[in-house]
Amino acid sequence: MSRIRCILLIFALLRICATFSPSDSNRKYHQRKISLFCTVELREILLEGGASETEVTEMAMKLGSIPGESIIEGAYLAAEALTKRGFSGGEIATILGQSPRQLCAPGAVDDIAASLDFLSEEAGLKNRELRRIAKLRPQILVKKPKLSVFRDTGACPAVLATVAGGPIFNIRNSTCSPVDIIRDIIFFLQGVGFRDRRIKELLVRWPQILTIEMPQLLAVTDFLSSNVGFSTPALREKYPQFYQNTAPLSALYRQAPWLLAASVGSQLRPVTNFLRHDAGVQRLDIVISAFPRCFLLDPDRELRPRLYALKKYGVTEPGKIIETFPLVLGLDVSEQTDPVIHFWLNEIGIHRDDIPKICRAFPSLLGVDVQTMQKSIDFLREIGVQNIARFVTRLPPVLAYDVESILRPKMTFAVQNALSIYDVVRFPAYFSYPLDQVIEPRAAFLQRHRPIDHKSSDAFKTAKRVTQNKSTKRPSYTYYSNTPIPLASIGLSRVLTPSDDAFAKLANASPQEYAKFKQRFLQQRQQSTSLSATKNAAATVERKENTLSFSDSLNKRRAISSSSSSSTSSSDSSSLPFPPLLRFPQ
Repeated sequence: MSRIRCILLIFALLRICATFSPSDSNRKYHQRKISLFCTVELREILLEGGASETEVTEMAMKLGSIPGESIIEGAYLAAEALTKRGFSGGEIATILGQSPRQLCAPGAVDDIAASLDFLSEEAGLKNRELRRIAKLRPQILVKKPKLSVFRDTGACPAVLATVAGGPIFNIRNSTCSPVDIIRDIIFFLQGVGFRDRRIKELLVRWPQILTIEMPQLLAVTDFLSSNVGFSTPALREKYPQFYQNTAPLSALYRQAPWLLAASVGSQLRPVTNFLRHDAGVQRLDIVISAFPRCFLLDPDRELRPRLYALKKYGVTEPGKIIETFPLVLGLDVSEQTDPVIHFWLNEIGIHRDDIPKICRAFPSLLGVDVQTMQKSIDFLREIGVQNIARFVTRLPPVLAYDVESILRPKMTFAVQNALSIYDVVRFPAYFSYPLDQVIEPRAAFLQRHRPIDHKSSDAFKTAKRVTQNKSTKRPSYTYYSNTPIPLASIGLSRVLTPSDDAFAKLANASPQEYAKFKQRFLQQRQQSTSLSATKNAAATVERKENTLSFSDSLNKRRAISSSSSSSTSSSDSSSLPFPPLLRFPQ
């Protein structure tokens, strides 16, 4: 009986298999037929769009590595959707090859179309900007959240993160669409303080922001606003006594958007603690705004040695130097800081006690290379400065001035106005004033406009030539009353130090009078500069044309001589008195 039952069961199974096998084979055959059709059509779309055979082959290899035949159909639908939106064949091959599992999955074409439409209509991105974002980060078109994200509640996510400690209201589940994720990020940027135009610029310049999860964005924003001191519009409005004069967080994100992807625990917090507690920095927002890359530096291996280098040379308050010149955190000790200070001590001869003063007043000099400083020192020796260490101590920025564009033109102007090196040594700050905006207009105003009236002006005491009587050892004075006053007779410090209004009073003129003169002087200078530039450009073009015309005529003469030589060589080549290339027509 049991044997009969087994035989009947076997026959039943065979009948079932015979019933379903044709339909299964038909279904597989139908799928293969669709896959083959999609493969051919996909290849035609890419090639017609301008893709090369190499790009198509590379994309096909990446698609072929994924099991399942539905991936080909998804790739065909995605390529068709991208083609309708202006993507070229090469761009489509690149995009599909980067994220084939996400972009070619069943149903992904709807997310791709919706994401592109949202970025185009709501974010205002143009087609070329959409293509750039899709090429750099194609996964954002079909991105699904890994964790819960914010929903648009009408409140600023940055404020909620700061006040409540994180995203706790209206948690969205993981089934939200890619459009919802993009909308959340745009809403987040608006809450931080971005305008629509700035949001568009950020998305185009750094599309990676669309791949960052919302909890990460909120964690970084919460830390920078509460621990570092950056502000958002909502914080400035709610807590004006704390955030009114702080740096805006939107400006930091525009400058360094990669901070949104930084780790709070391993990057932001250790660097912040070092700057606040070890270096003594008070305004962290100023330092981070000027040098956000300090968050990429290791506090123990990179930041601490640079802090010790400043203390080694006598700097007692390195925090103020860091606030004044935050880039000092990025200067390597062995390659930059030590060579510069050794150059000051050994080559220039600056006293060691003056090093901290120079570092506090002009910390940016620590970032100037030694070769630039050497050129400035050579120039000072060339013009006759004897005590270079004292000159540099009185005007440290002279070490960073360019010789040919700043120092030499100013010294030439001083010599043309009867000034000697003695006048410059007495007032080293002469090299720090702009030549075209301050020095030349004031010198021209004194020489051409109005002399100093010694009867009514307080500057009478300076408008004189001082000589010394050899017998009495007392100075004797020669006053100017009715002639223009040269710059040397007054002194550089008296002419350059005061403001424009005070200088006008010094020259016995009204501030409006000098302002009109200065404006007219600068306009004439600009016109002469543009005219000379035009003449130089015309002369350059003329020289090029002359060179080309000469070369063309020379080539024509050589061609004529070669043709004539070829015709005469057939008759009697031995009768030529010189080579054909040297035979010019008379």
